[in-house]
Amino acid sequence: MKISSPIYALPRKTKKKSRGRPPKTGERLGSPKELMRKRKGWRKHPHEPGCEIQEWVGLWQSVLPGHPIKIVVVRRDKKKAGKKKRLCEAYFSTNPERSAEDILKIYSRRWKVEIDIRDSAEFYGLAKNQCRRHDRIIGANSFCQIMAALRALWFFQQLQQSDGMDLQRYRPWYPHKTKPSQLDIETACKESLNASGVFPITRFLMDLPRNSTKAKQAAPQ
Repeated sequence: MKISSPIYALPRKTKKKSRGRPPKTGERLGSPKELMRKRKGWRKHPHEPGCEIQEWVGLWQSVLPGHPIKIVVVRRDKKKAGKKKRLCEAYFSTNPERSAEDILKIYSRRWKVEIDIRDSAEFYGLAKNQCRRHDRIIGANSFCQIMAALRALWFFQQLQQSDGMDLQRYRPWYPHKTKPSQLDIETACKESLNASGVFPITRFLMDLPRNSTKAKQAAPQ
């Protein structure tokens, strides 16, 4: 979450009835950037050494009005953070009963989820069909996932039959790359299809000087 977003305490429940509308929020606790300056209540980060965390339950009224959330603020030392990591980071969960360790563990796996979402749109063919009915969407997406899985299995089979794939030779702009990505799998599949004479464009042959302009014969009725 944004470290400058204000966080409010939960409204107090009063037994006595009073005039006017009951308050929606409690007192202002501060933003994660302000809460980072607190001296007490910090404990060690479960995964990152030299880092401290602290948690609160409150309201992010501008985004989730009236819904209590668990906020975990991560604080780093300026010398240990360096240029790659921020001094203050804030994470939240809509389940206030979840522990801070679980929230940090889930967010540590979030990058893999984002990569999978990107691959599904770029290489699996999801979200590109024009279906609107629910059953058609499920059918089209399931077919795309099956074809993507078959393409990956074909790629692994080719690697087992050959001596392997020198990624640094075919992809020289990745000198540190040791494992294939979905882009490598898709490119290898296209190159194999092109070598076999299978092209995605209809009526396109390499041995013809130009495309035929004659009309196709209509199929018999």
